[in-house]
Amino acid sequence: MKQDFRLELKQTLKPLPLLIVEAKLLELPLLELQDKIREEALQNPFIEFQDESLMIQEIINLDQIIDRGDYSHPLVDEDEERDRIDERWVQKDSIWPRLEIQLEMEFPQKKLRLIAYSILNRLDEKGFLSCSVEEIAQEVNTSPEIVEKVREKIMRFDPLGVGALNVKEYTILQLHDRGFKNVKDPGVFIKEHPEVKKFLLPYPLYKYEDTKSPYVYPEVIIKIEGNELRVEVDENPILNFRVNKKYLELLQSPDLDKQTRKFLKEKYQKVLEFQRMLLKRRENIRKVAEFIAESQKDFLLGKNNFLVPITQKEAASQLNIPISTFNRIVKNKYADTPRGIFELRFFFKKAVGRFNSRISEDELLLLIKEIVENENPQKPYSDEDIAIILKQKGINISRRSVRDKRAQLGIPPSSKRRRV
Repeated sequence: MKQDFRLELKQTLKPLPLLIVEAKLLELPLLELQDKIREEALQNPFIEFQDESLMIQEIINLDQIIDRGDYSHPLVDEDEERDRIDERWVQKDSIWPRLEIQLEMEFPQKKLRLIAYSILNRLDEKGFLSCSVEEIAQEVNTSPEIVEKVREKIMRFDPLGVGALNVKEYTILQLHDRGFKNVKDPGVFIKEHPEVKKFLLPYPLYKYEDTKSPYVYPEVIIKIEGNELRVEVDENPILNFRVNKKYLELLQSPDLDKQTRKFLKEKYQKVLEFQRMLLKRRENIRKVAEFIAESQKDFLLGKNNFLVPITQKEAASQLNIPISTFNRIVKNKYADTPRGIFELRFFFKKAVGRFNSRISEDELLLLIKEIVENENPQKPYSDEDIAIILKQKGINISRRSVRDKRAQLGIPPSSKRRRV
């Protein structure tokens, strides 16, 4: 063994600190971004608000809520809040039309839709299922396995976790959604990774409970004007802070000592960079919102209940935005639309079938259902026959895929559909 020195050249990717900060700001929902700006204002004298009351905030300790099982929150005077800042509240009753829209899109087959409505009707005030899967199966005269499959799909609706059986299942679902796929015991995992508490909610309808506190604040507003859609991005007062002129004049003073000048100069450069990041964040959200309004126009105008199939990757490519940045833009950002309030990522669905046309999975299920309903009961279509019919309609899909979609609709195979 011996020691020696070697010169080695290699490439490594090291993100700049400013890029990391910019990515984090882009991912934050508006309410958390407000808290971030308030926190920054306490450390930077150059940040000034037109209304000093914007610095006042209600602090809710999620750790204490989870530990004591208390889901109540401080009440805020409605008139005072509306005078302070014009906010759009998401009321509890707004969640039900939203769930119904997703339900109609996800379950075009009548039997599965009946099961899904039975599950929604059995939700308690927190969004948990108030009865067992077996009870619903008995109520709608089907097997518990089919009810469970429907419930699993509903739990993936927005908001996440609706229909969960208990807090443990809901917590595991939240952790899986955040990328922690192998979690089986959430209690042990949270003790080992206490930082995950900051994004865990105690129950599915936590953001939609009937109080005056703002939980979901839509940053995007899509309105109907004539036969067109108009997009607005929220101009929240706290985002439009200004540079304090007194400290700026102090920075330009020739009598300022060297150490103070250095401190103020660093803070001034930081506030300018902070403003640039917030402006870029707003423009990125606007760009994506306008794309949604254009690509999903028929859905937003109520002309149909199906979304145009387009993935986040395809949208990011068309908008010339990196896919990682696009994911941050649509995550935890909400739009107030004529059809209800939706998370931005709700509007991006994977297409099924590529040939002469692209359709969503919801439309494909509806087509298969119509083909089966109109078949000759004495000679029902096989899965291969259905695949050929769909190909004639411009949808290239394999027999195996048809079989999976047919099973998803709860339609038996052709041998069991034959009637004399």
